[in-house]
Amino acid sequence: MLKYNLKKTIASILIALGSVAIVLYSFPYFMAHVWMAVGNDVYHRLSAETVTVQEIEVFIESREKAIEWADLYKAKTDLTVLPLVSDAHRFEALSTSETLKAFLEDNPYNAFLWMRLSDLQELAAVPVSDILMSWRQSYQYMPYEPRIAYSRLYKGLRFREFLTGADRLLVRGEIEALYNSYYRTALRQQIRQYKLEPIVDEFLIDEKMREYFLS
Repeated sequence: MLKYNLKKTIASILIALGSVAIVLYSFPYFMAHVWMAVGNDVYHRLSAETVTVQEIEVFIESREKAIEWADLYKAKTDLTVLPLVSDAHRFEALSTSETLKAFLEDNPYNAFLWMRLSDLQELAAVPVSDILMSWRQSYQYMPYEPRIAYSRLYKGLRFREFLTGADRLLVRGEIEALYNSYYRTALRQQIRQYKLEPIVDEFLIDEKMREYFLS
């Protein structure tokens, strides 16, 4: 009986220590995400004319505080790709896009960052060839990605007159891949919400898929 109680006590102590270890490990990440949430509203409005200097300071502080708590990659990249606030600051936007471009030269495997670079280049009014080069790089490192599919399709629609035959195959391939995935319904909703039907109508060949997305 004594041996059984000893084993039970040791097991309880180990469970308690494990719980404490989990809390100690996860708490910094919890706090980091709390700070990220503080600046998320501003982050989603960074390209709007109504964003104030004070709000930008809140956004920057939220990312810096998050990094203090945990080494969050997204917090770092959010600061790296901080875009311009208005058209009057195109030089500032170009500087930011050039910073991100330099970062991607050493860390090229992130499709999300290539799309952010493409967006920043568009804001900075750089040549279309540069914008589409970054857009293509996003596809190169992640051909089918539901979290940025809308952004890539939308840019393809806006610049479709400049797309090559290979570019069209990239767009078609992503639509077809996502049609055959769990993301099919969400993509259909985005196509309707953001009026992406023209790119589907022009690039997609499969009649069953066309009917699904266009009907």
